[in-house]
Amino acid sequence: MKPLDAFFWRRAAGEGPIRRQDSPVRPEALPGGIVGRIFASLGMVLGGKAGAGLVSLAYLLLATRFLGPTEYGVLVLVHAYITTVCGIVEFPSWQAVVRYGAEAQRQEDPHRLVRLLRFGAKVELVGGVLAILSAALLVPLVGGHLGWPPKAMAFAPFYALAVLGSVRSTPAGYLQLCGRFDLLGLHNLVQPLFRLGGALIVIACGWGIRSFLFAWLVAALAEFAVMWGMGIWLAARNLGAALRHPAGTPRPAARRRRTRESGAFSSPAMPT
Repeated sequence: MKPLDAFFWRRAAGEGPIRRQDSPVRPEALPGGIVGRIFASLGMVLGGKAGAGLVSLAYLLLATRFLGPTEYGVLVLVHAYITTVCGIVEFPSWQAVVRYGAEAQRQEDPHRLVRLLRFGAKVELVGGVLAILSAALLVPLVGGHLGWPPKAMAFAPFYALAVLGSVRSTPAGYLQLCGRFDLLGLHNLVQPLFRLGGALIVIACGWGIRSFLFAWLVAALAEFAVMWGMGIWLAARNLGAALRHPAGTPRPAARRRRTRESGAFSSPAMPT
């Protein structure tokens, strides 16, 4: 991460220069050692990716045989277009969440971690909205140039919502920070399973390319919802009150108490 980016994220977390630990954690102090934990985490993620690859192969074979080379090519082009726009506009924040979140955990400062997570989520979601709008507005230009059929052109602006499938860097970074690589591995299966289920339904009903685009859109939205749901659930369990009431935000009871005190000590109006 560049020095300017590091300063940017430190300021977002409400901290000044980062203090280094005086005594780093030794490998033998960790259960199973660092190497064992690395391989265990790697195995969870790779296991999820391997399962996702097998499921993806199944739904791609079904889509290819049912749609034929022409319509399947259009399906891939529409999806590649949305993915490209998302890659240009998106703001990946997981590196900052892992790096500066680990420092907040070492310093036992949950409020700093909450500020970091909230800032990363806001920036990432704003980038996702910009990517959706850009992809939807450019469909007539790009689709006409690439020769998309009318059905694909009509549904492509709605398919821009599939950008949300890639807007999940902040919760993914928090899952990494908490060592929940098992959840990350399971999340790799969400999109392929939804696409496979959608492909089976579309083929059984005899629908066309527009229905395949809708099935892929549902898979992207499910990928977005599941990752953010896991991140919010884990943050609520680990951070508790700090997540609901970050530092600098008065709690409702405190606001009511201050309101009563200000009313009790306010000077009465002078008679005229």
